[in-house]
Amino acid sequence: MGAIVSAVVAASLVVTSLHTRAAGSAAVAEARDCAASDWTPAMLHASGDAINDMGNYYECTQLGDEADYCVFSAAAAPLEGNLVYSVGLCTPKNCTPTKEIEKWVNFTETLGGGKLISTWNCESDTKRIQNKNTAGTIAMQCVLSILGCLVIVGTGLEYFYRKKLSKPVPYSLPEDSNSVQLGVTPKKVEIKPLAKFFLAWSCYSNAKSLLGHHESPTNFLNGVRVLSIWWVMLGHCAEVLVSPGPGVVNMIYVDEKIIPSANFFWVFAAYYSVDTFFFMSGFLIAYLLLKDLAEKGRNHPNYFLYYFHRYWRLTPSYALILFASITVIIRWQRGPFAWRIVIDGVELANCEQYWWTNLLYINNFYPWSNNYCISWSWYLANDMQFYIVAPLFLVLFHRKPKFSLCLVCVSLLTCWTLDGYLTWISQWHDTNVYNMPYTRAPPFLFGFLLAFLIVPQNTKIVKIQQWSNNLIIRYTLYSVSAALLVSCSFLNWLQVRDTTKGDTWSMKWNSVYAVYSKLGWGLGLLLLFGLWLYGHGGFVSRILAHRFWTPLAKLTYGAYLLHPMIISMWYCGMWAPMVFTSMSYVGWWFGTIILSTFGSFILFLLCERPATMIEPLLLSSLKKLYLAILTKIRPQQRSSLEDL
Repeated sequence: MGAIVSAVVAASLVVTSLHTRAAGSAAVAEARDCAASDWTPAMLHASGDAINDMGNYYECTQLGDEADYCVFSAAAAPLEGNLVYSVGLCTPKNCTPTKEIEKWVNFTETLGGGKLISTWNCESDTKRIQNKNTAGTIAMQCVLSILGCLVIVGTGLEYFYRKKLSKPVPYSLPEDSNSVQLGVTPKKVEIKPLAKFFLAWSCYSNAKSLLGHHESPTNFLNGVRVLSIWWVMLGHCAEVLVSPGPGVVNMIYVDEKIIPSANFFWVFAAYYSVDTFFFMSGFLIAYLLLKDLAEKGRNHPNYFLYYFHRYWRLTPSYALILFASITVIIRWQRGPFAWRIVIDGVELANCEQYWWTNLLYINNFYPWSNNYCISWSWYLANDMQFYIVAPLFLVLFHRKPKFSLCLVCVSLLTCWTLDGYLTWISQWHDTNVYNMPYTRAPPFLFGFLLAFLIVPQNTKIVKIQQWSNNLIIRYTLYSVSAALLVSCSFLNWLQVRDTTKGDTWSMKWNSVYAVYSKLGWGLGLLLLFGLWLYGHGGFVSRILAHRFWTPLAKLTYGAYLLHPMIISMWYCGMWAPMVFTSMSYVGWWFGTIILSTFGSFILFLLCERPATMIEPLLLSSLKKLYLAILTKIRPQQRSSLEDL
């Protein structure tokens, strides 16, 4: 009881109301209060009789049409807040358990001092929404079926071609040869565009492509990418402590023992895993583009291909997961708290209204009121926006390196100023601060600076590399990098710990930390990765560059898209409030990694890899169409355009 009262006080629960839902259509039709005779022994056995006693969900749902599993919950207002407590009841389906509801409502009002909101949600309402076959649900089921068929057809077609090509064709050896041996000549088989389209879904080739490994000085980023996505999952699993759902029974123990302990130091530092991705994105975009321009002797990239490739690389898988989440995956939510997603799911309604903002990668700007569809997709919006403006810096660097460096530095100062100012005038995790490109850009820009130190255009690279060969300078840089990275992680954990204790930081210190965190983490990664790129990574960079990480690195995008849904399905399907321990948390984290990786592999075969394979076919078709249209308008330009 003390834990619940403490949770009530800490959450500042301020609204009182009663929010009830009818327990199925039968209850609405009869509008009759349940009598004692309506309750069977099986219903009573499957019902909870104390706070956070969820009864037996499975036993109740097996009773068929005579019973309905319902959950009475006390929560903060609005309903997106934590549930203070919940009780699972197996109620008769042909009447309304008014007395039971009133009993728990009165208890809630007594407990919260009139400052709690009560909710009543039943399995019948959840299933009625889940079983509704909308046009979107039917369309998505058809899309998934078509993709599955394409995988079967593509795999079978590749088997046919491989069998056709494997037939031996004897050839004659030169007359002056001293030995006789049999061999096969390469047999050429023309593959038509339509066949290439189907072959793009070949399960064999696509799965084999995961193992493709090419030696490169940047291969250590594969290991960093995998560890970073695992770190993201670690942080999202920790949100069990503050997320809507069955709640945590031992919340006081978590607040007093778990969060302040050193064991949770790196858990809350997972905040920086996203900044690591931004840094790597900035570095790879700059490094690869500048290298390509230098090799081809061009002053600027082909802008159409530059933007089209990025959009086509990200969007098909993104769109598939987005629409599947609101049409098909929602049907898989089962358990006492499935209603949190199906009935009261704010994101579900947002996706139905604002899905197009995700596909345009503007969902971090519109709608402005934090009405997100797939809330974790704010990262993709930022990354795409950074990619759009990147040529402004990179083309300038290719032509005028000093001016481009000045532009990057001015942009960094502008972002730090905005971050500090907006944090000062708003809450720390306000949408205007946390999800916006003007506060998230510094790590991305630090990635640019690292690329500027590596690309061949920089005439001072040899001198910088010679400095890094000096043992004293090298270990000094390593020490500075470690100090910056560890201090940022420590300050983030310290802020969470103090907030949990009620010692909220002042806006002044929040602003200082906001600026320092972006500066420290970006600069720390620049020094660390710079030394590794100059060949001073030792066994750490060699381990991270091992081919073991290559297939996992190729699956990180799908894992990022899928893992919050896996966490949600697991959490809402819990039959009782969670007893939080370090071991249960680690087990949940490992389970999330395994399931997300497996789901990402399926997504890779269904959509991600096939989209990459058909991109050349699509570009070829677009080029032919463009030439055909333009030739009719300006015939004299056809010959020059065909050379593009």
